[in-house]
Amino acid sequence: MSDPITAAAIQALFEKHWKRRQLPESEYYGIAIAIRVVRDRRPHLRPVQPNAVMHGRRFLGTVAAMRADLECEAGGIYSYVEIGTDGSEKLVIMDSDRFDRCRAALVALEEAESKMALALDAWEGRDRLHIEPMDPAKFICARVQRAWACLGNDVPRSVNEGDPLCEFVADALKRADIRVGQGKTKGQPYTAAAVSAVLSGQTKRLNFIRVRQGDDCPAASCPP
Repeated sequence: MSDPITAAAIQALFEKHWKRRQLPESEYYGIAIAIRVVRDRRPHLRPVQPNAVMHGRRFLGTVAAMRADLECEAGGIYSYVEIGTDGSEKLVIMDSDRFDRCRAALVALEEAESKMALALDAWEGRDRLHIEPMDPAKFICARVQRAWACLGNDVPRSVNEGDPLCEFVADALKRADIRVGQGKTKGQPYTAAAVSAVLSGQTKRLNFIRVRQGDDCPAASCPP
């Protein structure tokens, strides 16, 4: 089955809600791509376990003891200084293979310590800048408003239920079968009322919105 989210389909929706207005073809394509991104995004396959950072910090706490053990082992390997006929000195290590393995382990341990500390600091630091994924209605609304801006006219900002912006976003989300992700209406198709609630920041209203008969319109059955 062909993808219902095409530039032509978005153009038809746009002209349905904003008569006698047109966008450049590239903008219809851009809106279609934005809708596909929201529709096709996948959650993380496995969430990071909350104790992963704790175990990482524990590892860093043991590095000093591990380093001391390796240095002690390397230092305990019997060695002597050999003096050549010309008076030059040469360090001779009896178990050179074991000594080399200790030195290689020390280098690897120091590298792991440095990279682990950087990784844990970056992971914990990201929480200060963490942003929840934008609601699909807000994401598509922002892309539509950007498309309007290219016309050089006033960008539609009114988010009342009966305004074209809310109706367009609701129709686009319904066509892609993208459904409400929160409140008591979770799993139901977006309506203009639901889009209005999200865009106005009044998400509690989602608990009181009833889906009318005919609003549950999957992508395959929506009109072109």
